[in-house]
Amino acid sequence: MDYENATTEELLKVLNEKVAELEDMKELFAAMRRRPDTPEVVLAPRFLFLETAADFIQENINLILVQLR
Repeated sequence: MDYENATTEELLKVLNEKVAELEDMKELFAAMRRRPDTPEVVLAPRFLFLETAADFIQENINLILVQLR
């Protein structure tokens, strides 16, 4: 998708899809953490990335909401 030329509505739709994917990933990681056969060494860097991405997205959503007011 050409984000620069997309409408705000199109961008918000894509953003909502990406947020849903992140929510799904959080559930996946939670399920993996409950499994005794999944080593923490495998999960830790990926979980850290997921948390960092979620923080980044939340900050940007907040900026967008401020601009829309």
